[in-house]
Amino acid sequence: MFVYGRNSVEEALKDEIPIKRVVIEKGKSNRFLSQIQRAKAKDVLVEYASEYELVKLAGTQKHQGIIAEISLPPTVYEKEEDFTDWEKLQYVLMLDGLTDTGNVGAIIRSALLLGVDVVVLPEDHSARITSQVIRASAGAIYKQPVLYVRNIVRTTEKLKSLGFTVYGLDMFGEGTLGEVTLQKPLCIVVGSEDKGMRRMMRKSCDQMIRIPTTGKLDSLNASVAVAICLWEVYKTQTGGRS
Repeated sequence: MFVYGRNSVEEALKDEIPIKRVVIEKGKSNRFLSQIQRAKAKDVLVEYASEYELVKLAGTQKHQGIIAEISLPPTVYEKEEDFTDWEKLQYVLMLDGLTDTGNVGAIIRSALLLGVDVVVLPEDHSARITSQVIRASAGAIYKQPVLYVRNIVRTTEKLKSLGFTVYGLDMFGEGTLGEVTLQKPLCIVVGSEDKGMRRMMRKSCDQMIRIPTTGKLDSLNASVAVAICLWEVYKTQTGGRS
């Protein structure tokens, strides 16, 4: 797969991500001297191509003149059985059917910055980790564990057996964020952008909570709502200190 843009390529080069090659738009090498230096230091092949060829490889015109061909980040667990750190978890974010790659990438970035141990997604009806997700995460995907599971309802039951409280984030929740005490170990569940949380997932939550707003629009963007909720947990745990 290809990642594109200065930040995404820079993060890939900084971390232990298997990189096959870096491709730079002809005539723009002076813009990417540090990336070229890092690539050569890691014995990564650096190639040059036309703008047309970069668009064809990246699948977008937003490549900023640089792309990298990589393997999937090792932080992404596509097979549930490969994840073995269940007993170490204290803070889980679960995305029930989010398909917008921009939202998922932004959520992964917020999760890393605000202390989430792992982001869990269902194998079906969910965005996969693509170059768009990697770019939207601004490199956070290389540090934030992401786990795909076969059945997220069953996963919440597993978390409950480990002492977790499961909170669903919903605009009609009976509890209000800021008034409900969110203590670890906990799991925050967020529904899809258009349909919200699925019925069985809602039933699996211990409590539904909402973010208070003016109500002048139907709801917040999914990634914004998640960031607000994660900040509230972070503030509770740290007092807002970095």
